[in-house]
Amino acid sequence: MTAWLRMYDQPHVRAANENLWAGTRAALLAEGCAAPATLSRSDDYWAVWRDPDLVLAQTCALPFSGILHLQTHLVATPDYGLQGCPPGYYRSHIVVRADDPRSHPREFHGSKLAYNGEDSMSGWQALRDWAMRSGIILRPTRKTGSHEASANAVAKGAADIAAIDAHTCILLQKSGLWPDGLRVIDNTEPRPGLPLITATKRDPDLIRACLQTGLDGLAAQDRDALGIRSLVQFDVKEYLAA
Repeated sequence: MTAWLRMYDQPHVRAANENLWAGTRAALLAEGCAAPATLSRSDDYWAVWRDPDLVLAQTCALPFSGILHLQTHLVATPDYGLQGCPPGYYRSHIVVRADDPRSHPREFHGSKLAYNGEDSMSGWQALRDWAMRSGIILRPTRKTGSHEASANAVAKGAADIAAIDAHTCILLQKSGLWPDGLRVIDNTEPRPGLPLITATKRDPDLIRACLQTGLDGLAAQDRDALGIRSLVQFDVKEYLAA
């Protein structure tokens, strides 16, 4: 039995995530639904997402649209109120070094790309789509494992370009972890954001209602830290079409 909210879990957000889960868990217990006492912070996210007893986890849109929509129930999608995005949507910032003289996307043809992983919509697939629309090819040079590491790879000159989830950018800046010497040259197209899922044995409507109770009960500073404006209900088809 697992609850996992590590997709957005920068240092200044961790306590808020714990408080969100505490309120959600209390609501679940009141409904007679067992729930783990604390959040898991396992690094084996695929094992978490495929846990047949999963209570709640956030996943990336690419794994969800690829396979997890067949193996889990969609609970809801948080709306982070990101600029230039409809409710529940997100996008990535295309970042390069501030001192890089290039500014037009086509000038980055053949450039070295840092990316967090091939199963990331925001750091991999969205950037590939952006490169295709821009008529360029990028060289996947450094697989970093995280958006933070990708941003640092560009800042330190190990790569020329990366796509960083816009909400992650905000959280890294608030945590003091955003590297100096980067600038945004463009944005990827908005897509449905990172979905919250539960195991197929569970009632997603009940999980959603209890999560909303947990969200409603958060202190103002926790809501500000998480940046969640509301919970949006998308049809699974919206992820498959993105």
